[in-house]
Amino acid sequence: MRRTVAIVVVLAAVLTLFFVVSANVFPDWTWEIVNPAWSAADRLHAALSAYAQLKNPNLHSLSDSRSDLEQKSEKIQALLRAGKFNEAEPLVRECIQQLPDEIYFLGQLEMVLNGQGKFREADELRDNIRKVWERDYKAKWIAKGSPVGESSWARVVGSSKEYDVFGVEYFVPRVIEGSDPSALIAYYKVIAFPKAGDGTSRVLQLDKSASEKYYFLEEFSGRAVTMAKMYRNEIPDIRAVVADAIAYLDRTKDKQGELPQANGPNR
Repeated sequence: MRRTVAIVVVLAAVLTLFFVVSANVFPDWTWEIVNPAWSAADRLHAALSAYAQLKNPNLHSLSDSRSDLEQKSEKIQALLRAGKFNEAEPLVRECIQQLPDEIYFLGQLEMVLNGQGKFREADELRDNIRKVWERDYKAKWIAKGSPVGESSWARVVGSSKEYDVFGVEYFVPRVIEGSDPSALIAYYKVIAFPKAGDGTSRVLQLDKSASEKYYFLEEFSGRAVTMAKMYRNEIPDIRAVVADAIAYLDRTKDKQGELPQANGPNR
């Protein structure tokens, strides 16, 4: 396996799992795979159109409904990036009252709850989001060819020195490379968007193959894969993964960034 040498080095270093971030420069292609509940304006427009049609078949209220929810969504996004979760919560809940099963807004509420440290409520909402996706979205997603850009939703938002950092879970674990039984499977991805307007985004994935004992958090760039963290044989909590990614991005484990800490699921 491609990780054999890396694991030996890690064990020989008394499980020191910090790896220097590679200096690769790669295209800012990550918007194509980020959570559709965060970035896909087309999806929001479709949801708002459907909402307006239900409320008024003559479409008289379409423009007003779309404008109101889009404005709220933009404000929510800014508040989430700023870590102002208490201010974001009432806006998100107002949107959910209008579109109760729209993953766009349910995902934003989960980020709010995680940001507030309400981990049990966030995990309950996560389970509900998965049920909504199975019921309302999965068949359409498969019919469209299982597009990567609609394969996940953001659950956690945090901040490093230079990036806004999002922890994203796949609805269906994604095959990165290979095929059964040795396929490399991704369960989470962490997407780091630069706070500076001229920076490039970075992507890390939590992955594992069936033949491997451990889970790995690795950064994927255009030219290299760099290990950031190795975990035990149980899938780690996404909040812990994002905290580890922030430490990796900051190039030190002593500065975790602004993120509520969690040691495991269902706290």
